[in-house]
Amino acid sequence: MDHDAPYYLHQLPVPGEERFALLALVNSRFTVSHGPVDLLEDTDAAHLWLVRHEVLPDPVALTGRQLGRLRALREALRELFTARATGAAPAPASLETVNAALAAAPHTPRLTWAADGPRRADEPEPRGRTGLGQPGRRRALHSSLTTAPSC
Repeated sequence: MDHDAPYYLHQLPVPGEERFALLALVNSRFTVSHGPVDLLEDTDAAHLWLVRHEVLPDPVALTGRQLGRLRALREALRELFTARATGAAPAPASLETVNAALAAAPHTPRLTWAADGPRRADEPEPRGRTGLGQPGRRRALHSSLTTAPSC
């Protein structure tokens, strides 16, 4: 155990975070009894988060611009989760941000939002979950940090 790390880094992940890096990304901003916590607070914190989630190799440095992209992606994903939970449509900008991240990885389908909720663009009819947690998610997240247009 890393005794120098803040105590909230030792908490068990929310169910599903170990399988779905994007769920862990959405949950990287939360509130504890003494106030808000942002695991992507600065480039060092974000680098630690990315390495711990096997998205970024340890020796690779993270720039402020990449941190901005990562935070923008997190906030866009949080909005999509909220939209899905409330039955509302997300802001087009949030959908564009997620699709830009998905497009940065090869062979990643786009996400569309129909009246009945989210759907992969390559699926004519809804079939359950979207592709946000499918294999290649870590590659998509890493690629979006290094190649996506500025958010």
